[in-house]
Amino acid sequence: MERKLEAILGITALIAICAAGSSVYAVYRLSDLGARVEGLEEMMVPITVGVTIDYGDDNFRIEQVSIVCGATALDALEKIADVQTTYYPTAGTYFIDAIDDVANNSTTGEYWMFYIWNAETSEWKQPSKGAGLYILKNMENIMFKYEIPTW
Repeated sequence: MERKLEAILGITALIAICAAGSSVYAVYRLSDLGARVEGLEEMMVPITVGVTIDYGDDNFRIEQVSIVCGATALDALEKIADVQTTYYPTAGTYFIDAIDDVANNSTTGEYWMFYIWNAETSEWKQPSKGAGLYILKNMENIMFKYEIPTW
């Protein structure tokens, strides 16, 4: 009988130790989760960007877009326009094929080009990254222009 009592007490102690260890681990995981959620909340802060779509022939539109921090220029464009793209795995990004049914035209040589406004020089510049990789900054102005590229 004494041996059974010792076994029961041993098992009870083991259960108590496991429960305490599980509680400590659960508290650790919850605090880790809280830190990750705070990081996500920072990314969810909306930013505002100006998006110009120049369809050519003096037909254009300008819109202010509210989008989450960390979004790309392509993400902003897709919020205001119907966009068709092709994904190129070797480049790791998308190529814009058409915006609002205005498609690239290899016959005329007109394509959709992406620009950012350079406030220092007061002119539109082509960034070193495509619209699908370019991370937007708050209050930035971007433009998608249908034109014959100068390159």
